[in-house]
Amino acid sequence: MKEITGYPHIDKPWLEYYDKRYFEPLSEETVYDFFISNINGHLSSIATEFYGYKISYGKMIDNISNLAKGLSAIGVVKKDRILSILPTLSTTANLFYAASKIGAVSDFYDPRPDSINSTITGKKIIEIIKKEKIKHIIILDQCYETFFSKVEDELKEIGIEPVVIFSINDAMNNRAQFGYLFDEIDKNGYNIDSLKKLKDKLSLMKKNNEHINDVLKKSKLNIIRYNDLINNSRYNKVINNVYSPNELALIVHTSGTSGAMPKPIPLTNENLNTHVQQIFATGERYSTSDSVFHLLPYFASFGIGDVAHYGFCCGAKMIQIPEFTPDDLPRKIYKTKPNMVIAAPTMLNPLMDNHYLDGKDLSFLKRITVGGGEFPREKEMQVFLKKHNAENCRLEYGYGMSECTGSTSIKYHKEEKIGSIGRPLPYMNYIIIDPTTRKPLKFDENHKIITGEAYASSPSVSLGILDGETIVPHYVIDGIDCIKTGDLINMESDGSMSFNTRIDRTFTRFDGYKYKPYVMEQIISECDEISECIINEYYDEEKRGNMAIANITLNAEYINLDKKSIVENILNKLINNKDISTRQIPTKIRFLDEMPLTKNSKYDYKCLLEHKIDGREYTIEIDETNISVGEIKIIPPKSNSKKLVLSK
Repeated sequence: MKEITGYPHIDKPWLEYYDKRYFEPLSEETVYDFFISNINGHLSSIATEFYGYKISYGKMIDNISNLAKGLSAIGVVKKDRILSILPTLSTTANLFYAASKIGAVSDFYDPRPDSINSTITGKKIIEIIKKEKIKHIIILDQCYETFFSKVEDELKEIGIEPVVIFSINDAMNNRAQFGYLFDEIDKNGYNIDSLKKLKDKLSLMKKNNEHINDVLKKSKLNIIRYNDLINNSRYNKVINNVYSPNELALIVHTSGTSGAMPKPIPLTNENLNTHVQQIFATGERYSTSDSVFHLLPYFASFGIGDVAHYGFCCGAKMIQIPEFTPDDLPRKIYKTKPNMVIAAPTMLNPLMDNHYLDGKDLSFLKRITVGGGEFPREKEMQVFLKKHNAENCRLEYGYGMSECTGSTSIKYHKEEKIGSIGRPLPYMNYIIIDPTTRKPLKFDENHKIITGEAYASSPSVSLGILDGETIVPHYVIDGIDCIKTGDLINMESDGSMSFNTRIDRTFTRFDGYKYKPYVMEQIISECDEISECIINEYYDEEKRGNMAIANITLNAEYINLDKKSIVENILNKLINNKDISTRQIPTKIRFLDEMPLTKNSKYDYKCLLEHKIDGREYTIEIDETNISVGEIKIIPPKSNSKKLVLSK
């Protein structure tokens, strides 16, 4: 019998909860070969659906093969890196597998502009192209117009040619086009006003497309349309890449790092495939009859590891959602009727808050998987599901990191208590470190629950090195290679865990963006007027999720200065800073006479969090969806009260 040591990273008490058939052997295949080996036998099943346009797995394989031929035809070879700036579409999945098929590396980048100044956004991507040694680009046409039309000289200098341009129309047949029209009418209501809105929108789209086409015709670069890429290379031949250990397969990016520039996360075939294998081991593998609401993007580990690669390797139907607003999510879910929904906690708030679903039957839901942030409304969601005839829907909660290819633990609501983040997945190992002594903690008769900083180890953990540069530091503890999570975790003796706190106060915005307050605090504090700045999250009723509020005190000589002019100065400083993402700009600014302090004379972050929005804040209104950023406005406080001192 195995000796029990009390150390969770040695005893691994969570393993008894998983299907051991999947433990060995670990995958030794390319991402493409792993996908093919898992879907053989159900090629007639539906792989993707987009506004009613359905593509089978057999057709998907053909599309992947044709794209691989096209990539080879424009000079893509083994180890070349392809920058993909595409939303969540079947073509994005095809690119991921086609690149793997020929041994190239997919480098997925967020298609959302992160600045109202398109030139700044373009120059940021130019820096990423240089830093990440990009050789080829496939980009959505409207993104090309926004990002690159003003920096074509820099692209030409780097030697990125040809540029492959993809249009949403390339992803739509007649069925999808009609589906889109009916969806727009349904969204606005079946009336004359709705038809007028649709007519105006189509007119605007036509005008925008004409402008984009004009930009592309005048481009200084060699532009190839996606359909031409495919049609002109049908008779090319490609040789499948042969697996070799620790070969780079994918680069994704984190959000909310030390600046606007996202941190690249290099992932290997082993990282991606073993991540899928360990989810198989939970015993909850999707079936070919399951449909998945494919919402999370490819540029994030969770989007590709937990949704795309996992879903496709299960043979599920992936319902493509390239663009959304929080208020329209309930309608999209009801209309597409997926069995599975995977989303950030804040994306689920509209389901409970929006009256669209009142009285509607949601019994089609089998599983909702939540990850990427805390889920304080878990119990409320359970009540909501029961109210809508979905009491049998399994509500799962996952915890993880981009550096671990996505989720690292999973919780099933029928097994574990509210607030739990589940047990580590079977290939994961957690070492719980005492923050004071920096030594591993153990269970004993006095410690049935231990609390400490979690270090993670798994074959799904990124090797952390890209082109010789350490991106993700690794540590060796008790002979185990691991990475630091930066989170304090409570672990029970059976391996069940709950989240305690993020050491650096990171929180998740409504759209899944990881917001690190200390970055913006430092920049705002550099303004002459500002004495102190502390940023925390607040709940935004309109977006139904967290946004950032900056709590500010002023230097003495600026106390009587017009507050709106100070807000304007701060905003101008942030907008014109190329290292700042629009998503980092606080949407509320609160002026305080003094910062609240604890009895130990330290900043009282809890007090700031507990003080609700009361109308005395300046609002920075930013027009944004999940793929666009528009106008920015300053809205003055609703209250005339000047003095504001926070205290417990």
